[in-house]
Amino acid sequence: MSEPNKLAFGVLGMGAPGAVFANEIIDHPQLRLVAGCDPREAALEPLRALDGVAAYTDIDQLIANDEIDAVVIATPTPMHCDHAVRLLRAGKHLLIEKPVAATPAEGRLIAETARETGRTVVIGVSHSYETPLRAMRALIDSGRFGPLRSINALNYNDWWYRPRHPDELDSNKGGSVAYRQAVHHADILQYLTGGRTPRAVSAQTGSWAPERAGIGSYAALLRYDEALTAYIFYSGYDHFPATELTFGQGEGGAAKETYGSSRRRIEAVTAEEEAQFKYGPPEVSRRGALFVKPQGPVTFGLVVASCEGADLRVGPEGLLVYSTLGRHEVKLDGIAGGRRVVLDELIGGIAGKPLTHDAEWGTRNIELCTAIVASGERGEEVAMSGFVAPFPPSQDRALIDTVTARYQDAVAGSEPKIANAG
Repeated sequence: MSEPNKLAFGVLGMGAPGAVFANEIIDHPQLRLVAGCDPREAALEPLRALDGVAAYTDIDQLIANDEIDAVVIATPTPMHCDHAVRLLRAGKHLLIEKPVAATPAEGRLIAETARETGRTVVIGVSHSYETPLRAMRALIDSGRFGPLRSINALNYNDWWYRPRHPDELDSNKGGSVAYRQAVHHADILQYLTGGRTPRAVSAQTGSWAPERAGIGSYAALLRYDEALTAYIFYSGYDHFPATELTFGQGEGGAAKETYGSSRRRIEAVTAEEEAQFKYGPPEVSRRGALFVKPQGPVTFGLVVASCEGADLRVGPEGLLVYSTLGRHEVKLDGIAGGRRVVLDELIGGIAGKPLTHDAEWGTRNIELCTAIVASGERGEEVAMSGFVAPFPPSQDRALIDTVTARYQDAVAGSEPKIANAG
């Protein structure tokens, strides 16, 4: 049954990211899934079971479907730019899975094409859409704890040894952790600093496994100005897990670590077999069975934002605030986050509301990734523009009020009771 008042979506690329977004679109009250596209017939099988959803093997079929208003691009990163430009010129709005493209030049081309065509582009999903980071930014914006002075973020996991397609390991094709994972750190930093990018980056990248060459780790010091700095570190080598620092919470919520299991899984397989592990047929259903909903807060490793009056980090159930008043946890239940927020931002952008995560935003994230790689290769600090593009805190005024009120309740609930003098 047609629902003409709902925004009609297509999904390009039916691997895991595309399948998850397809499920979110099916469940969203303002959207309807019209088509999915993937050259692999096996990836399209779940779509063929859905009434009224077309299954295409070629992007030209997706482009030719005039019913489609917007498209999720979830293809391999080296394809993003070509796909995005073609779809924008065909009049489609876009939601592009991070990173926006393989290079800053490609990101800028997407941004320019969006301006020329008057179409909306949103980049996601990244961690600045997740509830804990949104709450952290809200407390920073509230001004309650004074100016932001430092961000320190580090993550250890098994990314380098999860099943990968060859381009995902190649930094020349927008792969390796320097692009695929540093883009998360870049997004977090840009979000928490209000849209700023650093003036200079000093980084070192690591390739620690001869049998699996490429950038599997990075460490970077970022200077914004004399009053704000950041440090980020990442290792994807499947040894120590950052969940030991984050109360057992990971990128998917509560995590169960099986140490070294990712290494063991792929050590005896060919590159072709490894790619099959990654690109096996996805499941698309109204139940969203491909991925379960996160249990507890989602976090990209340890992220500590330090204001003059408090340190903020993700806790086991919410956002932890360390101040002179003590340690308090702000509950985050009922505050939206994740892919639903990504889709809502695109809906708002199409309606004319200001965007945060547009193509320029995504391009600045890739510029930071490129600076990390360049600094690592040269062994010296790399200058950046230090561009300041604050997005108005008033966009999240309701969120600021909600999170601030919950913090006040947490403080009030922990104040010691004073007994009456007898």
